[in-house]
Amino acid sequence: MFIHCNLATLIFVLTLDRHVYTILGGHEAVPHSRPYMVLLQRHMSDGRKKYCAGFLLNEDFVMTAATCQAESYTALLGVHNVNSNSEIQRISVEQPFPHKYFNTTSFINDVMLLKLSSKAKFSENVKPIPLASHDDGTLPK
Repeated sequence: MFIHCNLATLIFVLTLDRHVYTILGGHEAVPHSRPYMVLLQRHMSDGRKKYCAGFLLNEDFVMTAATCQAESYTALLGVHNVNSNSEIQRISVEQPFPHKYFNTTSFINDVMLLKLSSKAKFSENVKPIPLASHDDGTLPK
């Protein structure tokens, strides 16, 4: 019964048209422990704003899912609490580059690059995601 109640609550929350988000069984991350994470504000054709996430590849590009389609975007960098504006960088997206073979039915190739309109300013709270080294396939230290 408990599992069914949680599942029903989750389905209800996910189907709401308002911006209500609930995470069951999670915990708050240490502030700025993932400085490569990006909150993407999606500006939809009907005027609504929706959100999805991505990660900062370098000072010019964010990677996200191709299912994160919108008319336009604002990338929010350095966010821990979206209601606190201190030190949040807001950068509009110049151009999206969804995978050429993204399939909206099967979700194959569900990846997209977003070119930022200006360069991200790196800081303690804003850093690119560490990628594997070309030399030996290990993560850089």
